[in-house]
Amino acid sequence: MRAIAFATATILLLVGCSSATTITTTTTTEPEPTPTAEVTTTTAETGTTVEETTTTTVVEVTTTTAPEVVQITIAYENGAVSGGGRIEVPLGEPVQMTIVSDVADEGHLHGYDIFVDLEPGTEGVIEFLADIPGIFELELESSGVLLADLEVAP
Repeated sequence: MRAIAFATATILLLVGCSSATTITTTTTTEPEPTPTAEVTTTTAETGTTVEETTTTTVVEVTTTTAPEVVQITIAYENGAVSGGGRIEVPLGEPVQMTIVSDVADEGHLHGYDIFVDLEPGTEGVIEFLADIPGIFELELESSGVLLADLEVAP
């Protein structure tokens, strides 16, 4: 639905004090898409001097983008861990950890208490917001194998 605003202004002009002329102005305004800046013009007559005042309202638009997800991939194969060790993640960042194991087990991220079931040859994914600072172990829970130490720091 389109809205149209009508404004009518009437100005009385005195010419030499013996006659008067009336001028009527009609303005049609259609709304602009957001964001908008509103401009108001006021005209006042004082004797034969016309003063013009302009008021401007500025609308500030803030655009935010989602932070990039920290991607971590860790594999456990033939008794060896690859992609593990000490992994640093900035505080407040979203994290996606992908774990691949050649043995059935449970991946457990301590401190955050997040678990994922692991089956041989399939990926287990842990997603979370790194909002707790500290160092946390990621391990294969049943076998007690340390996959990584996750360090969350500002």
